[in-house]
Amino acid sequence: FITNQAHHDLPNINNDERKDEEEDDLPPPSSKMIEVCENENKGLQSSHKAHKNIPQHNYGNSWKEKVGILQQRLELANRTKNKAQKDGEDIKEQIKKQDDKLRELRQLQAKLDQIKSKYEGMVKENKELREQIK
Repeated sequence: FITNQAHHDLPNINNDERKDEEEDDLPPPSSKMIEVCENENKGLQSSHKAHKNIPQHNYGNSWKEKVGILQQRLELANRTKNKAQKDGEDIKEQIKKQDDKLRELRQLQAKLDQIKSKYEGMVKENKELREQIK
């Protein structure tokens, strides 16, 4: 039983011969074109090597083993997510406390600046009074 699609995929001897004849009519590739092709081939080879270095996951031989392993991964992901959410909430709380402390320190700094200004004013006034007494 051959479908129409499969029939089209079969090699046609007449088409192959005609392609060979057409290729003979083409001029030889330039040295620049050969260099470009060689560079592309090198890039493809390094890409294939990189893909071979990626570890392949072995989930087991049976679907039950695969389900068990994937369930463990899901549980780990959920624990990690929950921990990240808790850590995020803790960080938000710490930031709020630091903001409150910073606000308090700024208020105290403003109060200190006022006191410093009053003190400098009194020192200046004292100096003027001493000069008047002399």
